Amino acid sequence: RGLGISIVAEGAETEAELDSLMAIGCDQVQGYSIAFPMPQDKAREWLAARSPKKAKLKVLQGSLG
Repeated sequence: RGLGISIVAEGAETEAELDSLMAIGCDQVQGYSIAFPMPQDKAREWLAARSPKKAKLKVLQGSLG
């Protein structure tokens, strides 16, 4: 935190792991507790359905597929 960088945790597979990572201050979490791997078109739909700002949704090139 003192370096001014985000903390990203990878591999959170259970709700308990997700809760623990959030409790220790992780800024971003990736893993099966969030979503399983999916095709690019399904990922866009999944993100849009969960985004409060759907109009501003952008998937970074190379982050999917």
